[in-house]
Amino acid sequence: MSIFTRAFLIAALERAIKTFIQAGVALISVAGLGFLDVDWAQIASVAGLAAVVSLGTSIASDRIGPVGPSLANEIAVPAYYSD
Repeated sequence: MSIFTRAFLIAALERAIKTFIQAGVALISVAGLGFLDVDWAQIASVAGLAAVVSLGTSIASDRIGPVGPSLANEIAVPAYYSD
């Protein structure tokens, strides 16, 4: 699958968004701070970097594993596809 397909882009962006949220939650929970005490700019910066790395990993692994942006056995298919 080419990285220029809609299915690949959707799958890679989904992974990046999940990574952004996971990194943000991890940083907040490790700090043990209250909602108002968190440095939101720093959290967004670190989580954003994690999302960029996720996109880079998806692009780099396009030709290595099976079809899609993952090295696992997941296959990126269009949203309208059903069994």
